[in-house]
Amino acid sequence: MSSDPPGIQRVDASRAGAPPVWALVLNYGSYEDTLGCVEALRRVAYPQLRILVLDNASPDGSGPRLQQQLGAEEFVQLPVNTGYAGGNNTGMRMAIAGGARYVFILNPDARVAPGCVAHFVELCEADRGIGAVNSIEVERDGVTIDPFFASSVMADAGIRAQRADDPAIPSTFVAPRLFGAAFFLPVHAIEKVGGFDPLYFAYWEEFDLCRRLQLHGFKLLVTRETPVVHLRTNEHRGVSPFVVFLRLKSTYLERLKDPAVRFTVALRFVARQFWRHLRRGGRPNEYPFNLHDIGRGTVLKAGWWVVTHLHGIFRHRQLEIRGRAHV
Repeated sequence: MSSDPPGIQRVDASRAGAPPVWALVLNYGSYEDTLGCVEALRRVAYPQLRILVLDNASPDGSGPRLQQQLGAEEFVQLPVNTGYAGGNNTGMRMAIAGGARYVFILNPDARVAPGCVAHFVELCEADRGIGAVNSIEVERDGVTIDPFFASSVMADAGIRAQRADDPAIPSTFVAPRLFGAAFFLPVHAIEKVGGFDPLYFAYWEEFDLCRRLQLHGFKLLVTRETPVVHLRTNEHRGVSPFVVFLRLKSTYLERLKDPAVRFTVALRFVARQFWRHLRRGGRPNEYPFNLHDIGRGTVLKAGWWVVTHLHGIFRHRQLEIRGRAHV
């Protein structure tokens, strides 16, 4: 990306009059984690931060419990579960309508540092070419880098480290993708590119959005300052068959939506990949087969989903190449 546009100056975003930021926390059966995330956000030292929790029609009754704890200003009950993508898109629409300049999307199991929002705003105000920001994600000890973040974000940016305090890590660096657990977005980037594609429902939707941001000229930034603790609570509890299905079908969808490849070429690749998975399963290091024991039934379900959604996939792909979509 080119250097900063003329007239863009670094600002002290901790002062009053700073750009409004909306922090969105999407709850789905994560009552304790969501409250923990909100408590961390309330310690954030930023004068123009609004916290909004959206309950994605949680079946465990955690929505009404959160509403009692948070009140009308910080809580919205969604009538149906539209997934991580759809729920956060609703939050983004509300934030934009409410005058936000930045949107901070958080998983309930993310714990942010008090100075993170001011730091993100300062970075983005200094360079309007930034489309999204991550802090380095760390484990519960606050310093060990989350292994998924290390392998899927940092390593692909050419940076290999195990600790966030490793002096070899640059203060900021550009990455080919970011994670959605603590995903900071300027509204002007959302207005250009759009939000998450609801076809994903959950898993890989942030990688899809990152690719679209890059397609439209934005860069993805990682900062070593204010690391985010990612507890990965649901991973420790185990995952459902539905989650395994979502992860597999999202890998097919990601290939089909690649704007650098003709749709017919991508479709032939996915068809070959599907038949290989159906006959022999996945390769040892192939996601998500490297995480789960995936049977033929799940492969068939994911393949059938692709077949029944081909028209929508092609339509979303074309819409996103032109610009703003889904929000």
